[in-house]
Amino acid sequence: MTDSVSHAIRLAARGLSVTVLGGELKSATEALVGPGALDALSKLHFTLGFWGSNGITPEAGLTTPEPNEAMVKRVSLERTTRRYVLADASKLGRTSLVTFADFCDATVVTCGEVPEEYRSFDNVMEVSL
Repeated sequence: MTDSVSHAIRLAARGLSVTVLGGELKSATEALVGPGALDALSKLHFTLGFWGSNGITPEAGLTTPEPNEAMVKRVSLERTTRRYVLADASKLGRTSLVTFADFCDATVVTCGEVPEEYRSFDNVMEVSL
């Protein structure tokens, strides 16, 4: 399941079964947001989930620039058991407009030049590409 139309198309092209949320299509990011998306999420429970984040700090948490997308991320993350945020190291130490989760609410999977202060956190996983 995804709120991203572009991700849904790519997954379906690989032969995977894909379900998209309802809601309003935000053209800039091709994400589905709004009451329809939130209503669909309110009935679902997930074992594993992945999110992107525009900013990640221990103080501000996981952040994104758009309030409607933040709501969808917040609700879906709350309804997921195993939570992973995929973000390159340039997002660490940055803060965007809206917090959708606390820093410790997900494992941050990152690559690139990870700042030293983030290497000591148990929920930050550095990977090589």
